[in-house]
Amino acid sequence: MVKRQTSLIATTRRLIRPLIRFLKSNGLMQFHEVEDTRNLFFTGWPHTIAVIREISMGER
Repeated sequence: MVKRQTSLIATTRRLIRPLIRFLKSNGLMQFHEVEDTRNLFFTGWPHTIAVIREISMGER
């Protein structure tokens, strides 16, 4: 992996939690709740994801 890709991945990891806090504080996640944020490898590349659950349905 080249240095630029590593830098972009690190930036994504740093920004996902503040983004979720921003969405919650501005009332944009009224019907959903974040269960977890995960870092994983998909097809050999690192990915950062948020697992989101719909509050009324309880589904992921």
